[in-house]
Amino acid sequence: MFAWLGDWFLQVRASGDPYLEHCVETAALLAELGAGPAVVAAGLLHDMVDDADLDYGFISEQFGADVANLVKGVINSIPWI
Repeated sequence: MFAWLGDWFLQVRASGDPYLEHCVETAALLAELGAGPAVVAAGLLHDMVDDADLDYGFISEQFGADVANLVKGVINSIPWI
């Protein structure tokens, strides 16, 4: 089911923390704040475009256009990208 993740979830950041940890923590925080399912999913997926080489089309196909647009909005709001 999650074969698209490949070995990405096994990789670690320079700090030694797993890449996946930040994404899960982001999604959990959004859920605790009462965000809806699309926002929580976008929180979980927000680093996947850059770190796991997924594209918005794939995210849209797998999770819906709303989630893909939220992920795109997060990425496009970072000035250095």
